[in-house]
Amino acid sequence: MLRSRLCWFTLLSVLQACQTLPLPESAGERNSRFTYIPIDPLPTTASLGDSCPDGYSVEPYMDLFPDQAVRIAIASFDVQGNLSIGPAAKFGTENNIYQVTLDFISVDTKNATVFVEGITATGRGAAPSGVAKPAYRITKDPDNPAWASYDKNKSYPTSNLGEPVAVPVYVGVGLRLIATVRVLKGTVNLSSLSSITAGVESGKATGSLVVQTLGVSGSKISAMLPMPSELNQTTIQNAILALGSIKALLFDPTTHVVPRVVGIYNPIGGGEATVNQIVSILAEDKLVVEGECIQNDVTARQAQAASSPAGAVKPPIKSTPAKRAMPR
Repeated sequence: MLRSRLCWFTLLSVLQACQTLPLPESAGERNSRFTYIPIDPLPTTASLGDSCPDGYSVEPYMDLFPDQAVRIAIASFDVQGNLSIGPAAKFGTENNIYQVTLDFISVDTKNATVFVEGITATGRGAAPSGVAKPAYRITKDPDNPAWASYDKNKSYPTSNLGEPVAVPVYVGVGLRLIATVRVLKGTVNLSSLSSITAGVESGKATGSLVVQTLGVSGSKISAMLPMPSELNQTTIQNAILALGSIKALLFDPTTHVVPRVVGIYNPIGGGEATVNQIVSILAEDKLVVEGECIQNDVTARQAQAASSPAGAVKPPIKSTPAKRAMPR
């Protein structure tokens, strides 16, 4: 009898342990971590030129974005509609939908600090037995000068909402091309835009094309922006040519530049649910883009002329940053 009770106790302990063990991460959850994730552009709060004193002006926005890159991301949708973004899959398979995003971005990296708390969820995607699925609750860390709502005169209490994590956020401008492909039969090569269009034209897939600017606009850019009606070799070529022409206008004085949040880097994991929480925080509270007041050329020449002896040779003047940073 004692042996029988011990066996039942051991069996119940094993079953209880199985119910508390989390499911292993799916491929989508693994791939949505430690990678660049493009998002729809979100607004930021930028310093204004009228905050500068007389003789100074705000430095051009394009000078605030030192990093330029061309990035590609492939997102796949599963049968339940879940989205995962990760390393490029070489082939798309039948009855699946893929979204290929090609970005040219000129950005600076801001750190959005958040608190991460591990939780368990038994919603969609959980095992029938109710085995817990790993998930995270993400909350904003308000004690960060990068947030527009930050008040340096306010004392923020210590949070117990989890571990602090800095999420790299890419702020700047850029150009984006998105090809959405639904594979109808067989497989389609996703390694290049030309191979995708070949699959569409052969009847293996259907697709659509979106061309988008990120934080840049103007009459010249609007005139060059293509309006593709379908996904084929011609529309792809026209879109790439148009983006190349628009790229040359980024530093044109007639181009209107507004810094935007164009992407994030997910250091946490958790797949689509984590990404959505981070995007929600970025949409709720804007990030601050700071610049410096630059001394105008005319003001600099006047100052040098007043301090130089008569007849002295005056070297050319370059604009130099002011000693103080612009206020928010």
